[in-house]
Amino acid sequence: MTRKRSPAAPPPPPRNFWTAGQIAILRRDYPHRLTSRVAEAIGRSVRDCYAKAGHLGLRKTPEYMASTEAFNLRRGGDIGVAGRFAKGNTPWNKGKPGTTGRHPNTAAHQFGPGNRPHTWKPVGSLRINDDGYLQRKLTETGYSPRDWVPVHRIVWEAAHGPIPPGHVVVFRDGKIITDIERITPDVVISWGINDTTPGIPKMERRVVGDRPDS
Repeated sequence: MTRKRSPAAPPPPPRNFWTAGQIAILRRDYPHRLTSRVAEAIGRSVRDCYAKAGHLGLRKTPEYMASTEAFNLRRGGDIGVAGRFAKGNTPWNKGKPGTTGRHPNTAAHQFGPGNRPHTWKPVGSLRINDDGYLQRKLTETGYSPRDWVPVHRIVWEAAHGPIPPGHVVVFRDGKIITDIERITPDVVISWGINDTTPGIPKMERRVVGDRPDS
C-alpha cells in the first residue's frame, strides 16, 4: 500500500539583504533625520532601520534630539502635555453621587438589593458539576467551590469522619455514580495520594469500614 505523502512545506521567503547603497544612506541620514523618513527613502521598515543602526553603532545627534521631531525619543519631553490633567484638577462629577447609571434604561437592568442570579440554588440542592460528579450545596458563602461538596465525599465523612491528610475520596471501582440512592459507604474509598491503583490496598489507603485511627 502506497503511503500518501504529506504536502511539502512552502519555501521560506527570500532574505532581504541590505545593499551597500542602503547602508550608505542610513549612515548619512539616520543621525540627523526622522527614522520613518529614512526608512521610506531606502525602502526598508522602520524596525529594520533601528536594528541596523544599532548594529552599526549609529546614534541620533544632540541637535536632532533637541528638535521637535525627537519628542518620542527624548526623555522628559512635553509631548501630549496639553491633553493631560493639570495638578489639582477637579473631576466634573466630584460630590455628585449616583451620576452614572441613572438613565431609566440602565436602571431597569441593574441588580437590585437581594437579587439572585437565575443560576442560584438553595442550600440542599443537587447538581452535577463539569467533571460529572454529583454535588450538594451545603453552605451559602457565595464561593461555589466551598458551597458545593461532592456527595460521595459527604457520604464517606458521615461514616468515617474527616478525610485523613494526603487522601481523597473516590469511587471504589473508578466509575462515577450520579444516582444519589446508589452512593453509599460501600462504593467509595479514601485513596492515598501515594497509591497507584484504587483496587490495590496500601498502607496509605483507608478503605470504607476502616477507622481513620486504625
